[in-house]
Amino acid sequence: MGIGGWIGVGKSTICSFFKEELCADVLSLDSISHELYEVPEVSSALRNTFGTSVRSEIAMKLTEDPSLWEDLDNIFKPYLIKETLRRHQTSASSLRIIEGSLVLKLGLQEICNLVAWVTFHPLEEAIKRSSIRMGKPFSYSLSILQRQIETNIFDPSKVDVLLVGSSEKNSRKLYEELRTHLHL
Repeated sequence: MGIGGWIGVGKSTICSFFKEELCADVLSLDSISHELYEVPEVSSALRNTFGTSVRSEIAMKLTEDPSLWEDLDNIFKPYLIKETLRRHQTSASSLRIIEGSLVLKLGLQEICNLVAWVTFHPLEEAIKRSSIRMGKPFSYSLSILQRQIETNIFDPSKVDVLLVGSSEKNSRKLYEELRTHLHL
């Protein structure tokens, strides 16, 4: 299964319920991306492009010059796809979840039996939660959401289930809704 969605909408929390209650193997695209900074080829490409391979320094450069996101995507995309596919294929779990905002953009829906997209209403609340979680200003999280929208990470034709959270409908309720849909 794939679980995608905008920044701060509860994807990871929903996946944590699947992991805790159904022993799902959750393949977090964010976690895998963070690990890729240690891969020698990735680290070298980052230093060649950004002058550094330190995440926080690259984040500052991206904030200063958003056009650099494309360079970062070009470095990470092939490694992220390859590593996610490897982990998916070697997982012993009968329930494997690929979680992250890029699940559709990377074409990973092709190996998923079902793709759920998570959003939140109002989306401003998700951005606030994300800012707090990351310890970054609201403007930083807003810039990530803006980039997600501009780069078309959401394609409704590739989504089987749309989950809409709100202050009354939290991640636990969205998880239960998805479980009901899956007959689990």
